[in-house]
Amino acid sequence: MWSKADKVYMARALALAKKGKYTTSPNPCVGCVIVKDGKLIAEGYHQCCGQGHAEVNAVANAICDVSGACVYVTLEPCSHYGRTPPCALMLVEKKVSRVVIAIEDPNPLVQGKGIAILKEHGIKVEVGLYRKKAYNLNRAFFKSIVKKLPYVTVKLGMSLDSKIALSNGYSKWITNEKSRSYVQKLRASVDAIITGKKTVLADNPSLNVRYHELPFKVKDSLELKTLKQPIKVILDSKAYFVDKLDNFSIFKSGINIIAICSDKDKYTKLNEHVYLLEQKAQDYIDITLLLQFLDTLNVRHVLVESGATLAKSFLDSNNCDELCCFIAPKILGQHAKQAFLTKDLENLAIAPSFKLTKLKRLDDDIYIKYQNKVEI
Repeated sequence: MWSKADKVYMARALALAKKGKYTTSPNPCVGCVIVKDGKLIAEGYHQCCGQGHAEVNAVANAICDVSGACVYVTLEPCSHYGRTPPCALMLVEKKVSRVVIAIEDPNPLVQGKGIAILKEHGIKVEVGLYRKKAYNLNRAFFKSIVKKLPYVTVKLGMSLDSKIALSNGYSKWITNEKSRSYVQKLRASVDAIITGKKTVLADNPSLNVRYHELPFKVKDSLELKTLKQPIKVILDSKAYFVDKLDNFSIFKSGINIIAICSDKDKYTKLNEHVYLLEQKAQDYIDITLLLQFLDTLNVRHVLVESGATLAKSFLDSNNCDELCCFIAPKILGQHAKQAFLTKDLENLAIAPSFKLTKLKRLDDDIYIKYQNKVEI
């Protein structure tokens, strides 16, 4: 069905889409290539939420009239008026002849409507080229739109024997400098970071993205002025931090949300940097309810940076979509603190199932990424 040229041009559109990885949220990453008479005449991608979509940017970059051209786009052109006009109508007005789409938009405001507009005006539409690649590029966007929950990445730095700290709690540094730089890359790609009281007390972290520590390849495509700091969410069921904000680095910059247990559901501002989320609960923060709340703030993707106890809460509640492990060539001993404290299972058939999606050497450390097996 797909020609060699089709595959080449859609692959280029996907490569362009990836350039928006750190700047487009809550919008998806989208790339677009325009070809006329067998020649590439334009390309563009969605750079930032509120700015031009990929199709608009590609048309603006065209070296000649795009009428009669073929458009390759990684996500269905939008059909509604939001911050920008509908891209589907723009393509109709520009009189393109064919549109190849990698995957349909799950947003109910679009979902098939963009394709319908194109077809109604006599434009040939083909869908599905590199569908899985397009989906994987925007897994967080798809989950958020469909399930009204953010996509969750749980990050763990550990030794070869799956320990995250010595028996006395000391953990700086198990992993090496390259691994820590890669963690900065993970932080830059998410909308929020979730951690727990124990981590804040033990490490007094800032949990911000430190631009100077990002990998060189990321800094090549991401300017300091466009870097977005993620929201920091601290799970503090007994409200320990509420009257101690000045004592901890995490509360001194950016947007912070302290989630506590309370007898009411309420979201209030404590100061310039800190909000208080009161969850109607008795002893612990309900992870699913917390994620549902973050979804209302347009948080598409969260990174869990914590110890084993909080990681267990996400894994045991089936709220872990992605597990990122940084493994150092060290053995910390049988009494060191374990990375995994998840519940025991009675048989292997019910064990959580993940798919290996990335394996990378970081000097002597190893980075492994596993994702939930989701079929599209």
